[in-house]
Amino acid sequence: TLERQRLASSLLYPNDPTHLPHVKLISDGKTLHEGGDQVATVSAQIDKPLDHDLRLPMQLLELSPHVLEGFLPELTITAGQLKSNVMQLNAVQDQQPNASQWVQITPAFTGQWMAKPGESVTQIPFVDDEALPSEELVLHWSLDEMDAKFAPDETPFEQFGEMVNGNIQLRDDAVFGRALYLNGDGNYLRQRALLHDLAGKPYSISIWFKPQSKDAALVRLWKHARHSPSVWMQDGLLYAFGPKGERDLIKSQSTVSLNRWHHLAQVVNQSGVTVYLDGQIAMTKSAPTQLPLPGSLLEVGKKQPHPKKVLLFKGMIDDVRIYARMLDDSEVQKLYQAGLQALKRENDD
Repeated sequence: TLERQRLASSLLYPNDPTHLPHVKLISDGKTLHEGGDQVATVSAQIDKPLDHDLRLPMQLLELSPHVLEGFLPELTITAGQLKSNVMQLNAVQDQQPNASQWVQITPAFTGQWMAKPGESVTQIPFVDDEALPSEELVLHWSLDEMDAKFAPDETPFEQFGEMVNGNIQLRDDAVFGRALYLNGDGNYLRQRALLHDLAGKPYSISIWFKPQSKDAALVRLWKHARHSPSVWMQDGLLYAFGPKGERDLIKSQSTVSLNRWHHLAQVVNQSGVTVYLDGQIAMTKSAPTQLPLPGSLLEVGKKQPHPKKVLLFKGMIDDVRIYARMLDDSEVQKLYQAGLQALKRENDD
C-alpha cells in the first residue's frame, strides 16, 4: 500500500508538473508510546504559495484512527502560506496490538497537488510499552529529544540523563524515533546519582547501540571502581567485569559488527552477571556479587580503567532502560524483537 501511494505521488500529472504545488509532510521525529504523554506533530508544506486554500484530506495507513488522539481528517494550507495547521498526535491506551510499528499518514490524492517519491508519506514510530517489560522500570531515556544537555526520563522517577562535553546531536538514524550520537572524543551520557530504587537490588540495563569503533565503552553502574560491572568493546569483542569487579574479567566470543544496530542487556543479581547481545546470552559468570550502593552513578559511553586512561564510545545510542530487578530470557527477547521489528519496518519502507 505504501509503495503504491509513493508511486502514485511521483506519477501525478507527469506531462504537466509545473502548475501543481509539491506537497511534503513533516513530522517532528518523536516516538509515540501507547498511553504515554509523548506527543508527535504532523503538518504539510508546499514549495510555493497559492492564491487559494489547499485542503488535504488525510489518511492513516494500516491503522484505525481510533488508535490515535488528535488525528485530523484534513490539513489546510491557507492562501499565501507555505505551511498547514498542525495535528498533535497521542497514542490511545490499549489500542495497539504489537510491540512496535509505524504510524503512516498521507494525504488522499485530489488532483490539486503532487509530490516527490516518499515525501507525501510521514512515518512515526509507535511503541506499545505494555508489550515490553515495564515492572520496576526505574529509568527510560528514549533520546527522541533533549532539553539543553538533559535527556528526559520517561518514568515517574525523573532520573534525567546529562550530556557531558560536546554538542548534542540527535539523528534520525535510530531504532525508535531519534538516537543520540556520541563522538568518541570526550562526550558521554550519565546520571549523576541514581535514586534509592537500585540500592541493594538486582538490576538490568537495556540499550541499543551502533558502534563506529572496535574499542568502545558501553555501560557501567558504579560508585567504587572495584564494584563496577562495566560492559565494553575491545577489538570488536564484548568484555565485562564479573562479580568481583575489576579483578574479575569475563570475555565474550560474540563479535560486534560496526555500523549496525545491536541490543545489549546486562543482568546483575547477588549470584552473578549475565550479558546478552542481540537477544542471546553472550557471557555469564556466577559468584557472589556486590549489588549497587546508594548513590551509584550510571555512565553510558564511558569507562575509566584508571585515572589516566578513559575509553569512550563513538556511534549512536538509543532507548536506554534500567530495571530494579532481573530480566529473564524472554523479557530480553521482547526488548530485542521490538527494536528488530522497528528496524525491519524502516528498512522495508
